[in-house]
Amino acid sequence: ARIKNENEHANAGSQQSSTVKGTLNIEFSYYIALCDSGCTGKTATGIDVRNTVTYDGMRIIATDPNVIPTWSIVQFEMNGKMVKAIALDTGGAIVGHKVDMLVGTTSEAKALGRGVRKVEVLRYGK
Repeated sequence: ARIKNENEHANAGSQQSSTVKGTLNIEFSYYIALCDSGCTGKTATGIDVRNTVTYDGMRIIATDPNVIPTWSIVQFEMNGKMVKAIALDTGGAIVGHKVDMLVGTTSEAKALGRGVRKVEVLRYGK
Protein backbone atom coordinates (compact mmCIF):
# COMPACT_ATOMS: atom_id res chain seq x y z
CA ALA A 1 0.00 0.00 0.00
CA ARG A 2 2.03 2.90 -1.31
CA ILE A 3 1.53 5.89 0.77
CA LYS A 4 2.43 9.35 -0.50
CA ASN A 5 5.38 10.49 -2.55
CA GLU A 6 6.08 14.21 -2.50
CA ASN A 7 7.89 13.97 -5.86
CA GLU A 8 5.75 11.36 -7.60
CA HIS A 9 4.76 11.96 -11.19
CA ALA A 10 3.39 9.89 -14.02
CA ASN A 11 6.02 7.68 -15.61
CA ALA A 12 6.21 8.56 -19.29
CA GLY A 13 7.30 5.69 -21.49
CA SER A 14 7.69 3.01 -18.85
CA GLN A 15 10.27 0.39 -19.67
CA GLN A 16 10.36 -3.33 -19.14
CA SER A 17 13.34 -4.42 -17.05
CA SER A 18 14.71 -7.69 -15.86
CA THR A 19 16.58 -8.18 -12.63
CA VAL A 20 20.10 -6.82 -13.03
CA LYS A 21 22.80 -8.00 -10.61
CA GLY A 22 25.63 -5.96 -9.19
CA THR A 23 25.80 -2.18 -9.19
CA LEU A 24 23.00 -0.08 -10.69
CA ASN A 25 22.52 3.62 -11.33
CA ILE A 26 19.13 4.35 -9.79
CA GLU A 27 16.97 7.47 -9.77
CA PHE A 28 16.05 8.28 -6.17
CA SER A 29 12.98 10.07 -4.86
CA TYR A 30 11.52 10.19 -1.35
CA TYR A 31 8.12 9.57 0.23
CA ILE A 32 6.41 9.81 3.61
CA ALA A 33 3.86 7.62 5.39
CA LEU A 34 1.03 10.15 5.23
CA CYS A 35 -2.18 8.33 6.07
CA ASP A 36 -4.90 10.96 6.11
CA SER A 37 -6.78 9.57 3.12
CA GLY A 38 -7.59 5.99 3.99
CA CYS A 39 -4.24 4.25 3.50
CA THR A 40 -3.14 1.57 5.93
CA GLY A 41 0.38 2.86 6.63
CA LYS A 42 1.74 -0.52 5.59
CA THR A 43 4.19 -1.36 2.84
CA ALA A 44 3.48 -3.83 0.04
CA THR A 45 5.16 -6.47 2.23
CA GLY A 46 2.87 -5.68 5.19
CA ILE A 47 5.32 -3.71 7.36
CA ASP A 48 3.70 -0.89 9.39
CA VAL A 49 5.70 2.29 8.66
CA ARG A 50 3.51 4.91 10.33
CA ASN A 51 6.11 5.44 13.09
CA THR A 52 9.42 4.39 11.50
CA VAL A 53 11.61 4.83 8.43
CA THR A 54 13.78 1.79 9.19
CA TYR A 55 13.45 -1.99 9.39
CA ASP A 56 16.09 -4.04 11.24
CA GLY A 57 18.36 -0.97 11.19
CA MET A 58 18.05 -0.44 7.43
CA ARG A 59 16.24 2.34 5.57
CA ILE A 60 13.00 1.32 3.84
CA ILE A 61 12.72 1.73 0.06
CA ALA A 62 10.12 1.11 -2.62
CA THR A 63 11.40 -0.51 -5.81
CA ASP A 64 10.24 -2.02 -9.08
CA PRO A 65 10.33 -5.73 -8.11
CA ASN A 66 11.33 -6.58 -11.72
CA VAL A 67 14.60 -4.71 -11.12
CA ILE A 68 15.14 -5.02 -7.35
CA PRO A 69 12.83 -7.66 -5.82
CA THR A 70 11.08 -7.03 -2.51
CA TRP A 71 13.13 -8.02 0.53
CA SER A 72 16.36 -7.24 -1.35
CA ILE A 73 19.07 -5.35 0.53
CA VAL A 74 21.01 -2.58 -1.19
CA GLN A 75 23.79 -0.21 -0.20
CA PHE A 76 24.50 3.33 -1.42
CA GLU A 77 26.27 6.51 -0.38
CA MET A 78 24.20 9.31 1.15
CA ASN A 79 25.59 12.44 2.79
CA GLY A 80 29.11 11.00 2.79
CA LYS A 81 28.29 7.67 4.45
CA MET A 82 27.22 4.23 3.27
CA VAL A 83 23.56 3.44 3.91
CA LYS A 84 21.90 0.01 3.80
CA ALA A 85 18.26 -0.19 2.74
CA ILE A 86 15.71 -2.95 2.33
CA ALA A 87 13.11 -3.11 -0.45
CA LEU A 88 9.82 -3.48 1.42
CA ASP A 89 7.50 -1.45 -0.80
CA THR A 90 6.47 -0.97 -4.43
CA GLY A 91 4.54 1.74 -6.24
CA GLY A 92 2.85 2.58 -9.51
CA ALA A 93 5.36 5.32 -10.36
CA ILE A 94 8.34 3.20 -9.30
CA VAL A 95 9.06 1.53 -12.65
CA GLY A 96 12.46 0.54 -13.95
CA HIS A 97 15.61 1.89 -12.34
CA LYS A 98 13.87 3.98 -9.67
CA VAL A 99 13.88 3.86 -5.88
CA ASP A 100 11.57 5.75 -3.54
CA MET A 101 13.03 5.99 -0.01
CA LEU A 102 10.81 6.44 3.03
CA VAL A 103 11.62 9.57 5.04
CA GLY A 104 10.08 11.06 8.18
CA THR A 105 8.80 14.45 7.03
CA THR A 106 7.53 16.29 3.97
CA SER A 107 10.27 18.90 4.38
CA GLU A 108 12.93 16.15 4.35
CA ALA A 109 11.42 14.64 1.19
CA LYS A 110 11.39 18.03 -0.54
CA ALA A 111 14.94 18.89 0.61
CA LEU A 112 16.32 15.61 -0.74
CA GLY A 113 14.54 16.11 -4.08
CA ARG A 114 15.54 13.74 -6.87
CA GLY A 115 18.88 12.42 -8.00
CA VAL A 116 20.77 9.42 -9.30
CA ARG A 117 22.79 7.24 -6.94
CA LYS A 118 24.97 4.22 -7.55
CA VAL A 119 23.34 1.30 -5.72
CA GLU A 120 25.03 -2.00 -4.92
CA VAL A 121 22.66 -4.93 -4.45
CA LEU A 122 23.87 -6.98 -1.48
CA ARG A 123 21.01 -9.51 -1.45
CA TYR A 124 18.28 -10.28 -4.02
CA GLY A 125 14.95 -11.11 -2.42
CA LYS A 126 14.60 -13.03 0.84
